[in-house]
This record gives sequence, C-alpha cells and structure tokens, in this order.
Amino acid sequence: MASVFIHVDARPAVASLYVDGAQVGATITAPQSQSAWLSLPSTSVSASAAISVQVRTGTSGSGYVKVYSVHGDLTPPVTPPVTPPATPPATPPATPPATAPATPPATTPATTLGQPGNWATTPIPSGVALATGAAPNGTPLTTAVPLELAGQATADSWVNRTAYTTKIFYVPVNTPLQPVRLCRYNGQCIPNWGSPTYDLWRAAMGESNAATFNATTGKPVSDQYIGGGIPITSTVTASPGNDREAVICRGGGDSGTPPWVASNADGTPFTRPDGQLIEGNCWEVFGLAPDPTYNPSLPISSSNTQWMMEWGARRTGFIAQVGASPVSTTDPLDTLSGAYARPVAPSWYGPDVATPGAPNSTTFDSVWGVTAARTPLLTDVVSQSDCQAVLSGAADFGHAIGIQLQGTRNPVTGTGGTAWWPAGSSDGTSPSVATTEGMRVFFRPNIAMPSGLSAAGRALFQTLQRYGAVVDDTTGGGPALSYATDGSYQSGGALMLRSELDATGTGPCATLGVGSALTGIPWTQISGPIAMGSDSNPNPNPAS
Repeated sequence: MASVFIHVDARPAVASLYVDGAQVGATITAPQSQSAWLSLPSTSVSASAAISVQVRTGTSGSGYVKVYSVHGDLTPPVTPPVTPPATPPATPPATPPATAPATPPATTPATTLGQPGNWATTPIPSGVALATGAAPNGTPLTTAVPLELAGQATADSWVNRTAYTTKIFYVPVNTPLQPVRLCRYNGQCIPNWGSPTYDLWRAAMGESNAATFNATTGKPVSDQYIGGGIPITSTVTASPGNDREAVICRGGGDSGTPPWVASNADGTPFTRPDGQLIEGNCWEVFGLAPDPTYNPSLPISSSNTQWMMEWGARRTGFIAQVGASPVSTTDPLDTLSGAYARPVAPSWYGPDVATPGAPNSTTFDSVWGVTAARTPLLTDVVSQSDCQAVLSGAADFGHAIGIQLQGTRNPVTGTGGTAWWPAGSSDGTSPSVATTEGMRVFFRPNIAMPSGLSAAGRALFQTLQRYGAVVDDTTGGGPALSYATDGSYQSGGALMLRSELDATGTGPCATLGVGSALTGIPWTQISGPIAMGSDSNPNPNPAS
C-alpha cells in the first residue's frame, strides 16, 4: 500500500499511483485547506517494478500544495479477514476468577507504561526547574499553585473507586477488533457532528480501515464507526456513572498472553536500531454503551455494531527495555507524552508508523483521550497492579498519578494554547486561578513523610515524592469556589484521586485500603509546578 502526506491550500490537488509508468487505480482528490494522508490503491507488483506517486495541482484557487512524505509498504498476500461472529471474540477468553487481580502474573501494566525518560515513569530529579511565570493577579506560580491545591484538598478530597473511574481490561493479544459506533451529543453520530472527526477516527481506529472523506469538509462520508474497531470481549464492561469509561489493552496483565509487540511485514518483532522493541496496544474509551440498533441475529459489522462510544483514543507504541543496553534518545518514541507522533523514519518507529490505522501504526493525536488534559488514562489511575506491587513490597505506585480539582484555569496566557505540557487540552473554566491542567507537582526529597499515614497513604506520599502528580481534569463536588477581590482563589473546591474500578471491593487496592490514601497527606508542603517540559526534556533543570 502507498500513501502520501500533503498540505493543500485553497486550490484543487489530486494524487495518483503509477507502476512502471502506468496509472494504477483511481485518482485521489486531496481535501483542501488542510494537511492529510491520502491512501492510494493497493496493487501487486514485481520486485523490479518502478513505483511512483504523482501529485498534480490546478491553477484555480490560491496558496500552494506541499508534499511532505510518501510512504509505501510491500506485504505478501494475506487471507481476507473473517467477519467476527455476533458474540466476539471468535474464541472468548475465560473470565478471570474474582481473586485474579490480587495475584497478577509476571507481565503487569508496568511493562507498558512508557519508555525510560517518559515523564510519567521517570523519577523527578532533585534539581528540577520550577515554573517562573505568575498567576493572573501577579503572584508567582510557585506560590499560587501550591496554595490553591492545598486549599482545595483541605476543602474536600476523596478517592473514586466504584464509579467515575475506569477498569483496566487485558484481553488476549490476538483478540479481533470489532467496529464500534461513534456517537456523541444526544445520539448524533458521525458524520453529523459539527466539527471534523477524522482525527478521532485516526486516533482510535485499528486494522483494515478505509474511510471516504468529503473533499470540501474533510469529514468522513460514511465512517460512523471506529475503523477496524476495538478489542472488546465479553469481559469488558463500562464503569458505573455517566462517564462509562474503560481501558482495554491487547496482551499483558491477566490476559494470559504477552503484550502486543510491533512487528515487521513477515511477522517477526520489529527492533529499533538501539535494540529496543515497541510494545503496548491500548484503547481508552468514554461513553461506552450498548448500541440500541444492534441486531444479535446478524453478524457484527460496520452496519450492525454491538457497542457505541462518545470519545476515546488508541494509545500504542511504548518502548520495551530489552537487556542492559540503554534506550537511545537520538530518535525516541514516547506516545505517553501528549504529542502527535508525526511521520518519521520507519527504522525507528516501525514499518507502519506513517500509516494511521495500520496494524503496527505508532501514531496518535494528543487532542483525543478520556481525561480532559488528554494525558493517558492508563497512568491517571492507581491500578490494581499498582496496589498489588505495594502489597508485595514496593514503596510506591511506580508512576506519576493524575489528580482532579474542582477549579482549574482556562484559557492559559503566555503558553500559546489552552494546556500545559504534557496536557494536550483543558476543560478548566476559571480565568483567574493559577492551576492549569497539565501542571505537575511533587514533594521535595527533604519533606519528611508524616507519621500515622495508612499503608495506602505512605505509598501515595512516596509516589508524589518520587514521580509527582499531574492535574489532568476537573471534578464536581465539594464546597463552591470563592474568590478574592482580585479574582484569585480564596477557598473551597475539591481534590479527587482515581483508583481502578473495584465494584466488589475485593481487589488489591481494597486490601491496601486505597480509600484512605489521601488522609494526612501534607498538601501544604507540596512544591511546583515543574517548569513546562517537552517530549525530549520532560524534567528541565534550572540551566535548560
């Protein structure tokens, strides 16, 4: 398959595939006034064939046409996929016993959270730089943000365990994908949304997707479902509450199979030049619900979907550390960073990096995801495996965690957008508070852990001291916010932490007593925010 990535202004443009000088398939019209990948026809070629892509532009309109990249894959013939049966997957995995979370297998979510150097899994260095900006009233951020966070935590705080959080499901690595209908805003489905949705289609889609786009609007013409789909099995359920969330990962955890690993065309594992593998294939979904139009007497298909969702993202391509050799930082891949992985060298990112939706694609878009900040839901929650690790002797939860506040700031001034890296967006509504979604806070090494904390509280304190927390969403509940005469935060609000859903109260987090984790945490001694980092420099030092 061949594809071309081009940018088109307000003038017509088309692309064609040529083999040995002869055009193959139909000419593809490029959508105007945007950048996009155009998928060209698949065809059989000989080893000596001359393959080219021709892009032509008309003389009407204005602006220019730029060709950024051309990508092609040579793959052996494959057997057409079989339509999944009405009750997917074809071979449903056995439902894990109720005690399974308490004794996870050797492969745990910690192996797929991110590469060394990732902001969520790298300890905060002692000399990390703090933000130098000021709140709207002129107070330094390093003063205003800790005061706001401590004030909201004091006003009210709790751990969500049975609703408005997510369950992390691990399904066998070979679980087939099934189409899922994309519907939002009182049942309106693609293509009836008021804004282009091809980015969400691209972010969450899977194998063998082919959507037709309107050349003028850039919206999918008939793509009302998430591409090749999501690996939903009979064990997957949405969380209670209006959010109806779920995280679904292929392989790893308690799936009974190793994690998904990017592969070459011949099926062998893809290896980067530095000897590392790329693993991890997870979907996070919001608003997951049964599709009322589903007909169980017919096979599941794009016109007969069993499930529908409102929002979500496909996260794939985490680095797997192999052996003792260090991971190269020359051309790293970090899909937890909140940045779109643009087409780059296939030798580093895998053969399908520039083919969104392909089996081994490692691209995603930072503006999609379940948390308002678009940071990964997988690292937002304290998972059952995190709690089991602590019960087994670990001092902390192993990664930065997400916290939610009643009041966060939006819009952001002085940062060129509405989010603070690693966030990709924000749902804050206050124009005058200092705390912005994406800001990271932590306890300095010299802050002593208070006596009397519960086991969960000790693990949380040491997590905040080693990895910190990221403000990634807002929450309801708690006393109403009140403001000073200059518009700055004065009192009220709430702070929330999410633990992985445990409806029965029998999992490792219940055994650890995670509900007490926030009790006694000395929020008045929190430091931050950390200076805004980047993919290549997540924890800036004072000299950077």
